[in-house]
Amino acid sequence: MTTFDYYVITGIDAGKKPDNAKIPSRMDVDVWYASKEDIHVNQRALFFPAFEKFQQADPTSKLSYFQIAGKLS
Repeated sequence: MTTFDYYVITGIDAGKKPDNAKIPSRMDVDVWYASKEDIHVNQRALFFPAFEKFQQADPTSKLSYFQIAGKLS
């Protein structure tokens, strides 16, 4: 019998915060990318370098982009 060592990646649970308040909808990526608001400019300045580094991780690492995306086993 083979056992797998992995992390379970899950999404938001039923759209609720722990205090049962509604979680706001995510901004459409096209709107976020085109936004000139300082908060979105700063988010992109952090997101894109971090995402690039995430994609450069060893594909066999269990926290790599490829493993989380389900591309390799």
